[in-house]
Amino acid sequence: MRIFIGSYVESEILNELKQEFNIEGVKLANGIHITYKFLGDLNEKETVWIKERLMEVNFKPFKVRLSKLGAFPSLNRINVIWVGLEPEIKVKELQNKIDNVLEERYPRNETFKAHLTLGRVKFVKDKDVLINKIGTVKVPKEEFEIKEFKLIQSVLKRAGSEYSDLETYQAE
Repeated sequence: MRIFIGSYVESEILNELKQEFNIEGVKLANGIHITYKFLGDLNEKETVWIKERLMEVNFKPFKVRLSKLGAFPSLNRINVIWVGLEPEIKVKELQNKIDNVLEERYPRNETFKAHLTLGRVKFVKDKDVLINKIGTVKVPKEEFEIKEFKLIQSVLKRAGSEYSDLETYQAE
């Protein structure tokens, strides 16, 4: 099973923002979410261990808002188009708590960036057009409350990833 830990963020405004990048060579994200930790392909026994450890994560609900657009790894080589979240420290605090309970078996993510993936770039005929879009598209001011995170299975399909929730962990 291909597993990650995340929180879904759904809104019509985010879907409209995502559509700004509905151009040839960009595969838009199916389900918009924060990924706190990607765990990879796991067996059932390992998944049970993770579920038990994640029960130790305590956090209070917190609010985040959309910030700016960006690209991973850089604008020179765009693989992922994302929108940032602020205050980033709130997201990083939860991500750090998740890292803490899993560090016995999984390395910490020292380069974590609070973001929502809007699309993945396979190829682009005119990279300058895409760079210009990233630099000029207005990010709406929208706020979200993070009240839970989930252990999620991701199945890669031709039409995009399909997600199944394995476990939900609520804020205090």
